[in-house]
Amino acid sequence: MSQRPTPRRPTVALLTLGCAKNLVDSEHIASILDRAGARVTHSSEGADVAIINTCGFIEEAKQESIDLIIEVGAARTAGGLRGVVVTGCLGERYGEQLRRELPEADAVIGIDPRGAAQMALRLAGRGTEPLPSEVALRSHRLTPRAWSYLRIAHGCENRCTYCAIPLIRGRLRSRPMDELLAEAQELVAGGVLELNVIAQDTANYGLDTEGKRLLHVLVRRLCRTDGLRWLRLLYMHPAHVYDELVEVMADEEKVCPYVDVPLQHVADAVLARMGRRITRAQVEDLIARLRERLPGLALRTTFMTGFPGETDRDFAELLDFVRQMRFDRLGCFVYSREEGTPAAELPDQVPRRVAE
Repeated sequence: MSQRPTPRRPTVALLTLGCAKNLVDSEHIASILDRAGARVTHSSEGADVAIINTCGFIEEAKQESIDLIIEVGAARTAGGLRGVVVTGCLGERYGEQLRRELPEADAVIGIDPRGAAQMALRLAGRGTEPLPSEVALRSHRLTPRAWSYLRIAHGCENRCTYCAIPLIRGRLRSRPMDELLAEAQELVAGGVLELNVIAQDTANYGLDTEGKRLLHVLVRRLCRTDGLRWLRLLYMHPAHVYDELVEVMADEEKVCPYVDVPLQHVADAVLARMGRRITRAQVEDLIARLRERLPGLALRTTFMTGFPGETDRDFAELLDFVRQMRFDRLGCFVYSREEGTPAAELPDQVPRRVAE
């Protein structure tokens, strides 16, 4: 009796745009595909199907995602691909519109790694095979072997007036601490030496589940992971960096003297309209405390220009503040008017040519 030929292993191109949280979603997709028997690449050339994990945060990111969908879709039209799957934040926020207006996409899915993997396999002719029942950890990582992200929560509770993230990723949902510790151990066992802790606002970890911030407890327990050398904290809202956390960071040798606090602005009137719930004086006090307790601190931040109502005086204040504080890493971006956010309806919108 002749044996049935083994089905050819499908090749899926996984193309990722956007932030570190998106990259972790792509690692979940890739891990599911691996376990389902697919080969994952990061170029659409020679692939059977492409998955595009999009960003939908600000206008430039949305346009970059759309441009990539059109570019990859052209390869499908030319006969090089069987299908294109769009997933991620753009798909979550504008799914119906994308389905209507982008024929290049065979499927538009929101933030759903399992659904994206399933659709890609289906388009590659392998959709009848069941996916692995659970992929709790990331067997297929997209960072260098020595370091990895550890996402400790989903969503955001801050409701800054300019930000569309709560509309896309929902409310804060902290992951169970034991699950995070197990993931950290698995990553370290796989060769990871440094963990970069991420969320939309890492400092709020635990607030939704326990009614109080527990990042300091998590950091302390993560530092007990055998084989872990360094721990780095990213994306902490400055209004939520609390004394217990700073003390743990100072006490634990594995915690890098590196803090990422997106400040966005320092003029009090602008901060109030942004809904940041912090003042310039409080920001200055926080920076002084961090630099005092964490010798050799590397301080990273981001600022926004052109927020509605920002005056020349507000901008001059921001520029003077940056010169005084001498940040180690600083990014600046132009305000993006996002539909559905309170800031989009504010008066005194700043012309883009001025904001730039």
